[in-house]
Amino acid sequence: QPAKDVETVAKDLEMEVERYGDLAIVPGVEDYFRLPEKTFSMLRYALSSACHYTHILKTDDDVYLRTGYLLDVIDRGLFDATLRIQAESIVDYWMFKRPHREGPGNQVPWMEKMFIGKVDRNVTGTYPGFVPVRDPKNKWYLSEEAYPDTLGPHRIRWISGWGYLMSRDVVERAVQNVMDPGPKPAWFGRLPWEDVAMAAILKNYVRLSHIDSFKAAWDTCDNKTILKHLDNQVALIPGLREQELNGVWKVHEVPCSAGNYTEGNYEEWRRWRNKQSDSTVNGIM
Repeated sequence: QPAKDVETVAKDLEMEVERYGDLAIVPGVEDYFRLPEKTFSMLRYALSSACHYTHILKTDDDVYLRTGYLLDVIDRGLFDATLRIQAESIVDYWMFKRPHREGPGNQVPWMEKMFIGKVDRNVTGTYPGFVPVRDPKNKWYLSEEAYPDTLGPHRIRWISGWGYLMSRDVVERAVQNVMDPGPKPAWFGRLPWEDVAMAAILKNYVRLSHIDSFKAAWDTCDNKTILKHLDNQVALIPGLREQELNGVWKVHEVPCSAGNYTEGNYEEWRRWRNKQSDSTVNGIM
């Protein structure tokens, strides 16, 4: 979703690559409704790299990442809860509400079957899972004509797409399932939301792992924060970087909002967010 015209963005990216060599540009169509296609292209590229990555973090450019803390998740096998991707009953919802555990049962380091981030539960809940949004004013609106309820995927829970970490075997399975020439589910190729699609593709291979330290746009930024989704408040990145470098963030919570809402309160954030100017263009939340 370039803020400027595509040609200008392309030139900016080429300059970045030429100057720093820290980007890889994967060919594809830039369209918000083609997120799954773009994501899987990126994953295929990552798997083909001579670097032989053991883990891949899929994240957006409006996110602040604390790399050292991310590596702790791998090294120490950290998570706060797990759940099946496909809910079978209401019992699955209650199974999600269990205390943090670390130790027996965790891989240390966590090298396989990792699919971790913030389980999306603030909008639709973890049960019954994905349901198409039918409000035309909503950012994630899908019309009945374009995406009938019968398509599914039904009872799928997912990790928010602004940031999730996967071990290599999980990425390989996801790409394999997409590239397999065999029959695909009815929703395949029609569901535009890559985070839901990713979960649905992996439902028979891995569980979702939730970690509180992956922070949504409305969440507070305590000293254990690993990844913070800033959404429309990316201007805060330099300030967060400064507080990380001077050690303040290592000790205690830091402010990570410039909006008129109480940090940690989803409903207040949502009301504030829907009053912002870009919501009239991109849709409400």
